[in-house]
Amino acid sequence: MVNALVWGLWGVIGTQAEGGQYPWPLWVSFGSAILLVSHMLSMVPFLFCRRSRRCPRWVWIVLLNFTLVNLTCWIVYFFTTPDGYRWPLWVLASTSLSMLVVALAPTMCAYMFDTSEKPHEEELMNELAMASSSGSESEEN
Repeated sequence: MVNALVWGLWGVIGTQAEGGQYPWPLWVSFGSAILLVSHMLSMVPFLFCRRSRRCPRWVWIVLLNFTLVNLTCWIVYFFTTPDGYRWPLWVLASTSLSMLVVALAPTMCAYMFDTSEKPHEEELMNELAMASSSGSESEEN
């Protein structure tokens, strides 16, 4: 709705002003498209990734959105100043470091603190002992 309003406004008054031939509503539409793509990327892990404590779905959501941020910066760069200073490299450097931390931190913690989904052998033995003792008590009654 906002996109239609902005394009209508540009069609009515934007083309009459000096320099009105520049289609600036494209940037509004571009922002709306980025919002929709971000939402779709956030849903991908729920469709294709199985649950895991070692690499939770939220990690994939964050990594996909970091990738979208970088892609967006490079698209803006190529449409505005393709021969200018390559400023998206700064975004790429910082988000790459963040991606590394976000991806490795939960995985490293899972391995260090053994948050695996398998029960420990001691827990299994205790449960078996409790089950066998409760089974023998019910037989006596």
